[in-house]
Amino acid sequence: MDYAKKALAVEPSTGNAGAHKWYALALGKLVQVDHKLAKAVRADEEMTRHLEKSVKLDPKDAYAWFFLGHQHYQRKDYKEALKCFQKGEEVKPGFSAINLYHLGDTLVHEGKKEEGLAVLIRAANFHCQSMLDNKGKVMARGKLTQSHKMKSEDISVAF
Repeated sequence: MDYAKKALAVEPSTGNAGAHKWYALALGKLVQVDHKLAKAVRADEEMTRHLEKSVKLDPKDAYAWFFLGHQHYQRKDYKEALKCFQKGEEVKPGFSAINLYHLGDTLVHEGKKEEGLAVLIRAANFHCQSMLDNKGKVMARGKLTQSHKMKSEDISVAF
């Protein structure tokens, strides 16, 4: 992390959105391995701060909006998470199944069940282009079949 901090220390005066996004993601991976570090550096706050800076510097980065939304989602701050997931979809509609999964689940948490289920169905039927997309697709199918008791054939037909 020392090198990442040094890189951020020499960023241009205009900022570097990618550096902040990747710093936050690297920190997230590091604290998965070193749990003591998570508390020592207040990783959750640090990651959120850098992701907020990233979307401020580059508001057209749909993935940065997703990662920021995920930070709020993990803290169960669904109102803020919803704003971020929706912003990601505004910037680049249908860019990732994982964003659609979290958007749909967050809508359900916010009492918008029908709208949330429709988005979860979109995620479950997503044409995957990455492992992250596949994860979102699998999570959406699981949520729909287990939590919402939908049948697999209804998920595919409904889309």
